[in-house]
Amino acid sequence: MRTVGDDCGLQPVTVAMAFVYFEKLVLQGRLNKHNRKLVSAACVLLAAKISSDLKKQDVTQLIDKLEERFRISRRELIPFEFTILVALEMALYLPESTIMPHYRRLVQQN
Repeated sequence: MRTVGDDCGLQPVTVAMAFVYFEKLVLQGRLNKHNRKLVSAACVLLAAKISSDLKKQDVTQLIDKLEERFRISRRELIPFEFTILVALEMALYLPESTIMPHYRRLVQQN
């Protein structure tokens, strides 16, 4: 996910949020071999939408990059985004304490 964040020009805090979403889904047992790429891409997309001031063109470019990077189809990604949103119980705003460990790691790696 970190390289996707770099490719898409996302802030480290956005990538950190995507990591937290992903971890929550792993802990819920919602991840498997067949959906892991879709889950990752949907987490990045949701984090970008919630933490950035994206315009329609920016979202389209991000989806294009996610398609290319994860080798998935936007026809799968768009509906799956809602599935992930429901699995996260629509709780996209996260406490700082859950984001900071990932954020620190991302910043230190750069």
